[in-house]
Amino acid sequence: WTGRSWKVLMNCLRSADRLDSRKKVAFRVLVRIADVLEGRTDSVHKKIGSGVQRLASRERQMWDEAAIRHQLLFLDDGEWDDRTEQVQSFCVDGPFDMLNYLLNSDTKEIERKYAEIAEPAMTFYTETRNACVREVEAAQKVFLADFDKSSIESVDIDSADDDEYASKRGRDIIMEKLSQVARETAQADGDGFVKPPDKFVESRAADFEAFFLPGGMGHISRAFIVAPCLRALNAVLEVAPSRSSRDQVINRFRDLRLVHKLLSLLHSTDFLGCHNAAKTLRLLS
Repeated sequence: WTGRSWKVLMNCLRSADRLDSRKKVAFRVLVRIADVLEGRTDSVHKKIGSGVQRLASRERQMWDEAAIRHQLLFLDDGEWDDRTEQVQSFCVDGPFDMLNYLLNSDTKEIERKYAEIAEPAMTFYTETRNACVREVEAAQKVFLADFDKSSIESVDIDSADDDEYASKRGRDIIMEKLSQVARETAQADGDGFVKPPDKFVESRAADFEAFFLPGGMGHISRAFIVAPCLRALNAVLEVAPSRSSRDQVINRFRDLRLVHKLLSLLHSTDFLGCHNAAKTLRLLS
């Protein structure tokens, strides 16, 4: 089928003569890549067509996971095998290739700032984890050295159940403690409300649903360029053809470089347009 190879489509976006990421043709190519990875068939509704405004209306919507899974039922054997091959190939370098195409000098600066924040945080995490492991191992050695089986006392199960935390799950206990900390913090600050990011304020003030930007240059809203890229990433996670393909993409998302690129890409557009902020959070969850 014409346009069912993501690598051929991606060559339009990463070669020396690549398409302008601000124009509608690049948008159509990204939508096509997402459609192939998501499993949209080419054999149904041939007469409807795919005008750019119709494609834009699809990208405006939040993902419907049930509908995504349902449309896989319309794939014939050839399309099913082709999609499996495309997804497995995309999982190797596709996420980085697609994000790199959309990043510019401004987003790369944001990406660099995220990397600067993450480096000391990861160092602190590693040092803290190693220190905890050492403390636990030392405590176990002391306990085993002083352990005396004759000192074990019988426990009354009924009285143990009366303990405040005995009948609760560990997760519930942690949530209670975190809620207590949050309440104490809010009282100390005197303000229990969080200021929304400027991007949300800008989105409410602007017409973020407009596809073409004013000016007559044929440029489209950045939100519609970002949306199919996020949908392609969601497709290989939500409806992966195999467990190994999905695990491969999850491992990619554990790479902080990919997360930094994804967050910097989100900062290049308004948060509410095409539900891009919600879609990004869904991917990271």
